[in-house]
Amino acid sequence: MRLTLLRHATLVVEFAGMRLLVDPMLGPARVALPRQAGEALAGLDGVWVSQVAADHCDGEALSWMPADVGVWGPEPVAGWLRSAGLERAQAITKFSTVGGAQLIPVPAAQRGGSAALVLRGRGEPTVLVAGDRPADPALVTALRHYRPDVVALSGGGAAGGAGFEATLTAECMIPLFKIVPEATFIVTHLEALGGGAESRAAAKAAFDAAGVLYQAAIPADGETVRLTA
Repeated sequence: MRLTLLRHATLVVEFAGMRLLVDPMLGPARVALPRQAGEALAGLDGVWVSQVAADHCDGEALSWMPADVGVWGPEPVAGWLRSAGLERAQAITKFSTVGGAQLIPVPAAQRGGSAALVLRGRGEPTVLVAGDRPADPALVTALRHYRPDVVALSGGGAAGGAGFEATLTAECMIPLFKIVPEATFIVTHLEALGGGAESRAAAKAAFDAAGVLYQAAIPADGETVRLTA
């Protein structure tokens, strides 16, 4: 299993023979896409969009998506994608099987928030891509139930609307690390837009101080993390 961070929350997950693009933000931003982005975006089998937000699926991504690639999201997102012209977009409400991978959604913490996605496949580590969300009960339940080997969390401590935390600070992640101490936590959503309060260096220092740095991976833009079951 390989996970490549392009920037922000945009990931390419290679899992059970499937190449899945997560939350594509492909247009101009404060930090440019890495030069290997074109190669990483080739040969995709599907796209998962976790929420309706320009930093998770922008206009450039909508225009770019190849016609032969499946597009999925939770029901509100799939409806928005269809209204934006991607009529093939499908909602995953319980689970779906793509190749050798099973895709299982975890509902958003609040209306308009980000749905998480669990990936399971024979001979592969179980992966949970959390999206932008606080450490809410549904996420905690998913960690306890699926016992994922790999968890991708949105960091930076960005503020959301209505007083909720849209992404997690390192301090707020640490209790989640302790729920599945055998898991590797991949921290994304850092530094690309400048909206979060926490940098990669600050997150690393916080994990080190708490004694959980061995569980954390904080990839640079364009970096690939390789993990096994």
